[in-house]
Amino acid sequence: MNSSFTALEEALCSRSSLQPVLDSVGVSEMIRAMENAPPNLLTAYFQEKAAEFTARRENVTSFKLLQAAFTDKKQASRFYGTPIADVVKTIADIEFEKQKSLFRRENRQQLSVHNDIWQLFYLTGPNLRSNSYDFSKIHCVSLRLELKYFMLWYLQGRSDYRTPVLAAVIKGVNFLSSNNPGIHYFANISDVDARQLYNYLENDCFSKHGGRLSIKSVANTMRACGQIIDYLCGDMRDPSLRTPIPTGNPFAKYRFFNLDNMSRNTEIIPDPVAAAIEKHSHELSDTHRVLYSIFINTGLRLSEVVLLKEDCLAPSRFEGLMLLRYVPHKTLSARRKRGIGDTCEMLIPAFLSREITRQIKRTQSLREEYGEPYIFIVKNGSQRPSLPCGDGFCDAVNRLIAKHCITDENDHLWKLTTRQFRKTIAVMLVESGASMTELAYWLSHLSRKTSMKYYAEVRKKRLAEMNTSFFREKFDLLLNSEQLDQFSEEQRRLLFVDFRLEKRRVELGFCMRVFADGECRERSRTLSCVNCKNLCTGKPYLQYWIALRDSQRTLVDGLVESYREMGIADYQSYRQYQQEKALLDSYSDTVTKIEAAFGGGLYAK
Repeated sequence: MNSSFTALEEALCSRSSLQPVLDSVGVSEMIRAMENAPPNLLTAYFQEKAAEFTARRENVTSFKLLQAAFTDKKQASRFYGTPIADVVKTIADIEFEKQKSLFRRENRQQLSVHNDIWQLFYLTGPNLRSNSYDFSKIHCVSLRLELKYFMLWYLQGRSDYRTPVLAAVIKGVNFLSSNNPGIHYFANISDVDARQLYNYLENDCFSKHGGRLSIKSVANTMRACGQIIDYLCGDMRDPSLRTPIPTGNPFAKYRFFNLDNMSRNTEIIPDPVAAAIEKHSHELSDTHRVLYSIFINTGLRLSEVVLLKEDCLAPSRFEGLMLLRYVPHKTLSARRKRGIGDTCEMLIPAFLSREITRQIKRTQSLREEYGEPYIFIVKNGSQRPSLPCGDGFCDAVNRLIAKHCITDENDHLWKLTTRQFRKTIAVMLVESGASMTELAYWLSHLSRKTSMKYYAEVRKKRLAEMNTSFFREKFDLLLNSEQLDQFSEEQRRLLFVDFRLEKRRVELGFCMRVFADGECRERSRTLSCVNCKNLCTGKPYLQYWIALRDSQRTLVDGLVESYREMGIADYQSYRQYQQEKALLDSYSDTVTKIEAAFGGGLYAK
């Protein structure tokens, strides 16, 4: 026992690792020795270890401190639940509070052209987060210097330092310098170099997942390179930068339009999926259940919900409704520039306000303990309190979806994202007749153009609803997408009316010809509509198609028998046989498609 005390005190005084002592005496003996060690010596040891994290600009936690003292993670975790862990946690929390202010003050020192790595910290609620900019990935030193000056200007006035500009530029700049060794500065980039970069990004550059870059990624890289050149030849250029000034911007001619239409649109949550999740939502944790209820009923963004404060509810002048106050963090800087207040309000039903009130009460003691106003503050085990993240929430709901096999109309397992809530609410508002102003107010949009996107999405949704399945269910008819794609939304409505009034009826179905194309050219044929691409047929005509098929089969069989009687073996190359056989195959294919879509039914024989 005395030997273990002696070895422990020597290690504490020398600030060396405690792992050798732990290996020699075991965990139980080590815990007893540390509990009986001089408190000031033990505290000083862990305080110095915590200071080392601060010196490295690394967030400190109690587990990291234990791991710094004991290199074995499993053995370090054995100290949880002991008085030693309480001492370490207190030291870690005190040091972390220092880090929250110190690291952000030191951001100015990081923002220097002499540093190749900028590690910048920012606060999101009680969470201290960081983003690292690694300029060493840029191969050409002179290009790296110009990019640093650009980023110094670009990051001015930003608070969260989350920007993808550097990542977009790196792949482009490295290609330019390796493809043309004569490029030492952005001023050396010519129109030919810009064209080669565009071709490389579009055809030969691959993402980290191994696929080709999306057109949006190509646009981001070309646009970012153009921004840098605009900076280098503009008034915002730092006068201390002594590099050649570009005489023109070879990237200015590359403009990209309708990028939103080229990317995958956020899906709208179908009603059956929402109802099924709501049915099983009691299986979620209290925090995730309230988050889901707010998302599905308000369409607020993730940051707007998780950063709700204790005073977020207020009475309204309408019976049964309450006001929910939130801060639209995504547009906050733009609102301040326009002189608009930081806080937005929306009316919410009483049941939702009751859920939020219960959440406020659940976290009251935790908020008072740590002096935080956020109602979704959580604390897991011995970790310090934090706010829930979007990935954790979506993972919890998606596990619930997988557990109960909640699928969409195509029997595909639904995959939830937080963006789907906002899109769903927006579409519901538009379909319910909300005006552009009402939609912009509800979603806290600063521009009518943003709201117009949702109106366009609803028009696409309505057009998609009048699809092949719609006409199949209404008329027992088969339409392929090629036939229906000829018609706009309004034309599809008129097509529906024509089908109802039987204005387009022809033999064996309905005609899908666009009347604006002129007179029908197939009327001169013996069987004018049977093989026409514009024919729309279906279940009511199945018996006629079967009769045509059987009759044609008899004809083909008779033709084959005639050839054999005449001793003709290569009849399959004869034009007559090929025409009759093609007609038989067409009839058989039509019968197969109708039976596959509707079954034999009453019309089959």
